[in-house]
Amino acid sequence: MNIVKRSAAFVRPYSMRFWTGQVAMICATLAGLVFPFVTKHLIDNLLVDKDAGKILHFVGILAATFMVMHMANYIKDLTLGSLSHKLVRDLRQALFEKLQRLPFAYLDEKGSGPIVSVMTNDINLFQEALASGVVWILTQMLALVGILVMLFRLDFSLTILLAAVAPFMILISIFMGRRVRKTHGKVQEQLGLITALINESIRGFDVIKTYVLRSLAVSDFREENRRAAGESVRAVKIKALNGVLVGVLGTIFILLLIGVGGMHVFEGQISAGDLVAYMVYAEMIIGPLGMLSGLYMEVQKAFAAGNRIFAFLDAQEEHEWPMAYRGNRSTTSGDVVLDEERFVDSMDVLNAENHSVMEKPTEPQKKVTKRGRNLAPGIEYQNVHFSYAQDEPVIHRFDLSVPSGNRVAFVGPSGGGKSTLFKLLLRFYEPQGGSIDLGGVDIRSLGLEELRGRIGAVMQETHLFDRTVRENILVGNPLASDKEVIRAAKAANAHEFIKGMPQGYDTMIGENGARLSGGQRQRISIARAFLKDPEVILLDEATASLDSRSEKLIHHSLNRLMKERTSLVIAHRLSTIKDADKIVLIDSGEIRGMGTHQELFEENAQYRSLCEQQMV
Repeated sequence: MNIVKRSAAFVRPYSMRFWTGQVAMICATLAGLVFPFVTKHLIDNLLVDKDAGKILHFVGILAATFMVMHMANYIKDLTLGSLSHKLVRDLRQALFEKLQRLPFAYLDEKGSGPIVSVMTNDINLFQEALASGVVWILTQMLALVGILVMLFRLDFSLTILLAAVAPFMILISIFMGRRVRKTHGKVQEQLGLITALINESIRGFDVIKTYVLRSLAVSDFREENRRAAGESVRAVKIKALNGVLVGVLGTIFILLLIGVGGMHVFEGQISAGDLVAYMVYAEMIIGPLGMLSGLYMEVQKAFAAGNRIFAFLDAQEEHEWPMAYRGNRSTTSGDVVLDEERFVDSMDVLNAENHSVMEKPTEPQKKVTKRGRNLAPGIEYQNVHFSYAQDEPVIHRFDLSVPSGNRVAFVGPSGGGKSTLFKLLLRFYEPQGGSIDLGGVDIRSLGLEELRGRIGAVMQETHLFDRTVRENILVGNPLASDKEVIRAAKAANAHEFIKGMPQGYDTMIGENGARLSGGQRQRISIARAFLKDPEVILLDEATASLDSRSEKLIHHSLNRLMKERTSLVIAHRLSTIKDADKIVLIDSGEIRGMGTHQELFEENAQYRSLCEQQMV
């Protein structure tokens, strides 16, 4: 029932719409109950009284009844139909905002496929369950009660016969519903795998083409697609079997009703009108029973989807990541509810029992005043230890002090932990031991936005958005003016090639900058860093993807970017690191040498070997 409570929190902003729809359904149900009763009197009048005035009177009542029923159904469809779409919109918004608050570790563990599947397939399944009538259950139960009252009034013994058949329908629905829930869970999992394959195929399109992997990719997809279809067909079979069993029981009852009811009319126990009214009411109760059977299956599918949706919303967020120096804290999924006119971010809308508003850290956050360029914050790694999941340590007992405004270069074999040091500084991950200070303050006591707002990064594989050049540079500072954007582009030696594009700064660059060369993409990334104007600069193989000419174009720009800023640089090219204040040789997560280029080249054989192999 927790899923029901959690879902109810999303319904709460639309309570007026929900109850309007419920009242409309009740009116439609009551109007439907009037129809057989009036029909009974109409038939008895035709066979016995034969009064034309009464016939017209009953026809008028039927006309009014149908008018009320159709109007009520219109209001019901309008309010509850739009409600289901608004609820799905709110859930989708909550899921997307949740995604933005998740740590890298979650994405590493789950992968993109299951996450995309939750935000698309599970959401669609949830909406189908709502649209198919899950919100109508209350009214269907009311209809059953009303019809049973009328049936007992018309013929007690026939109703006892009906009561003997109904439990079998309910038991069949429960049994089949459980199987449907289990099967649809497998279907959604399989769809997540298919989504992951599609994402991988798109991201690795060039690799598939280059290495002629089309047949292998198609074969892998065919197998997963076959399994997904198999599970879907299994769910369809279960649903179809349920329909057949319920239908057979309903048919048996109707045949018994005609036979036994006909005998009651023949014996004078009830009138012909009573029998017709009873048969209509019986059909009405078999309909809701069959509908409740189908609804039960829809509820089970919704529960299966809801389990995955709310498990995603309950995932541990980035700012909730365990920190030993903080006390016990309540957590929140940070869910979002949207009202009729605008999106409203609410941290406490969902299930207050399990999701209280985030408390402040027991240790107050320390504010660090932004410093001038000549007072850029120093960085200090103190006995840092880190490993991914249960793997071997990537960083082990790492100690390093980077003075204010200094430029420190990291070199060493691939997999030695250099990029991980950047990720720990940005708090993409938390170390299992030790601490990292920025300007003398433990970075864990800083807000994430404050910390990352002071750091600029230019990575080897930068991500560009399928938007204009201007919008991609504005990532560095969304509030910057056009003049500031152009100034940043010039500093990154990007202005000239941007001017030559069809629409200049308003040119769309395609998915991840597909319409740009590698050097152009990297220069836009550097322009972002200029526009951000950070205190700390991280360069991770920033010129690795550039040819010699492009590297020369931006080398001076990078030097200017790092001037009077504390800078950490990962590089394999000598031209990038030779001017560093300090070069740190890292291997297997430990420091194997430290000094200037000249000192290391003369004294450290491993560094000298790296220079001869990679930096000449």
